Amino acid sequence: MNSEAVETTFVSARRLLASGECTEAIELLEAAVADSPDEGTLWCLLGVAQWGIGSVEDSIASLETATTLVPVGAEGRLALALGYEVIQKRELASDLFVGLLSEEHLPYAVLEPLSRALARAKQPALALEVCQRAAGRRPDSAGPLRGMAFYMTQLDRASEEILPVLFKAFHLEPEDFDTRMQLAKRLLDCGRLEEAAYLMSVIEIESSCCPSCLVAMQEIFEAAGDSDNARRCLETLIAIAEKSEGPNDF
Repeated sequence: MNSEAVETTFVSARRLLASGECTEAIELLEAAVADSPDEGTLWCLLGVAQWGIGSVEDSIASLETATTLVPVGAEGRLALALGYEVIQKRELASDLFVGLLSEEHLPYAVLEPLSRALARAKQPALALEVCQRAAGRRPDSAGPLRGMAFYMTQLDRASEEILPVLFKAFHLEPEDFDTRMQLAKRLLDCGRLEEAAYLMSVIEIESSCCPSCLVAMQEIFEAAGDSDNARRCLETLIAIAEKSEGPNDF
């Protein structure tokens, strides 16, 4: 297979993957590497595609083949690391995850799964670093900011330090309940009781079906002296408990 045919196959497979036609992409790539087994870029894309459909062992085999032929890009190394993680080769996985951090220009799509992988590897400081890089790349996205706040919490950072991050996330996505709740809790920690209660006061309390959320909201309202909303939270909690118990047959 000449270089033009390799490029055409690569582009076609990429297009199939982008449109969700993973099986077709894999069939195309498998035929291509059978015909040209030294084309590392095709082996790499095949491994990424196989990882995408959950064929872990096939993905590892394809990506390991690719590493013997060409320098494998970040997407391929991430897939290989995730595969090693699944089959319990944790040291190999960790080395690849940490190695990816040394690259200055990682594709944005790699950053979120990399941060989660580092967190699973008990590396919250490195996971936080990845989220910070993602936030710098996409300042209009709340997701990386929520990740930053989560890992900062794991690292026992002070609420005063986490608050600015949550405020940014909240202003980007004020409709996100989890961000609103986390922000309210941090405001409570900092003694900003009225602000915390105000954030929760716009929630439809009686529509909530999350007991832990209602308990947190009740605590915030009580701390702020908002007895009416605290009572509504308690009444909703009681109604949920009664409903879960079902009718009394005795």
